[in-house]
Amino acid sequence: MASETQPAAPATSAADTDALAVAAAAKAAEAKAKAADEAAKAKAAADAAKAKAAADAAKAKAAADAAKAKAAADAAKAKAAAKAAKAKAAADAAASVYYANCSAVRAAGAAPIYAGQPGYSFKLDRDRDGIACE
Repeated sequence: MASETQPAAPATSAADTDALAVAAAAKAAEAKAKAADEAAKAKAAADAAKAKAAADAAKAKAAADAAKAKAAADAAKAKAAAKAAKAKAAADAAASVYYANCSAVRAAGAAPIYAGQPGYSFKLDRDRDGIACE
């Protein structure tokens, strides 16, 4: 019988086993580092999105506040213009008061008229004391 030789099983030494374990540990550490890096990138993206949303909200609030302030200023301006128009109309009406004589003043219920009041004139003030139709 011829002796048949079987292929010898590869002999693994302790050094080879340690090298394989170190390589596996390095691979696991690399995968863990990669996962941590991806998690950090995802967190940074989420933080950036949150900051952008906060900035957008602040910008929208500032725009709303500016619009509100403009509306208040416009309302105040319109109110002042209306008040000025009313005062001018009252002044125009007061300046246009004319009485032909003291009978007209008394009939209007305006007697006596003091100097400076609408409708006062020297022709109605006989004694020139500043009080007409006394």
